[in-house]
Amino acid sequence: MDQESAGIWTTQADSQTGQSTVRQTPRTELPLIDCAATINQLSRTEFIRAASLNAARDVLLSRKLLHLNTQAFDHFAAAMEGPAVISAEMLAVFQHKAPWKKT
Repeated sequence: MDQESAGIWTTQADSQTGQSTVRQTPRTELPLIDCAATINQLSRTEFIRAASLNAARDVLLSRKLLHLNTQAFDHFAAAMEGPAVISAEMLAVFQHKAPWKKT
């Protein structure tokens, strides 16, 4: 593969083994990345770094562990097993007409 058709090289760490894999991003993907970077007034490097950090945050937030002592866990379990408590704020949200609905 000649230099002109080559992509950019990136590394990706395996979440289970911790080993890094080097991968070449195809040249066909670069215009999309560059366009998004330009819209955000970032360089390609800054955009890819920001996208990586956002993806990392999403992964970590979706797998949040709750560390509770016995008393806090019992309180949490009772709240989950008990009847739902509807607050006035929640009721107001559910009674409000969705902006995309016509009727």
